[in-house]
Amino acid sequence: MKTQYHNLSNEDLESLIEAKETYIDKLWDDAKLEWKDYCAEVKKTNVNEMYAERLLRKEPTYRDADEFDLDCKITIEEFIDWCNRGYTCDSDGTGYYGTETQVSDIYANPSHFYKKWNRTDFTHIYWYNK
Repeated sequence: MKTQYHNLSNEDLESLIEAKETYIDKLWDDAKLEWKDYCAEVKKTNVNEMYAERLLRKEPTYRDADEFDLDCKITIEEFIDWCNRGYTCDSDGTGYYGTETQVSDIYANPSHFYKKWNRTDFTHIYWYNK
């Protein structure tokens, strides 16, 4: 599934993210909101969807998986199943897209999988539980 920002150029997307981040910083510094109210205001900016679009476009850099990485490797289908069943969430650990033998620098965010904002050009996820 595409995000609502898929038609923007990379430059326009980055400009929009920068503007939203500036607004969010100012909101925190100036508004003195309660945490829940601040979170609600941040959610309204859609910045998380913009971050998802950034990850969907990112050109990966790879490193060879070591023994520890290989113990953390699952197929992307398994990871999607985990996400759909609620077995993992963003705060459970950290994941990266990868291949059978390589780990990329692209973060695999479970909440993006819930929303179908995940990439389809990788075969595995390297998931590191906390």
